[in-house]
Amino acid sequence: MNMLWEKIELFLYLALVIELSVSAILSIKFLDQLLQSTLTKSIKNLLVILISFGVVWNMKNLRLFAGSTIEVSHAIDFLLSALFLARLANILHDLFALLKERAKRDL
Repeated sequence: MNMLWEKIELFLYLALVIELSVSAILSIKFLDQLLQSTLTKSIKNLLVILISFGVVWNMKNLRLFAGSTIEVSHAIDFLLSALFLARLANILHDLFALLKERAKRDL
């Protein structure tokens, strides 16, 4: 079970890197105005999912249940790992947006 927590911590760090990378690219002033639409938010989410799948695909040892006592097929483990990473990145995005909103409100 300790290995599972270590992997979740690694996923959290990777999600932070993915979120900061995508947010840095999309925070360019020209693109900032475009991000207000639903379509561009969907494109951002798709980008995060694709990057998550790519990271999990290239890092073979980055599987959520690999090495744990929970037995699942490799395909399910790959899918769950990539979606978990993407969801963590989206949670971090929402957290950063909330903190930014509160900071603006407190000023």
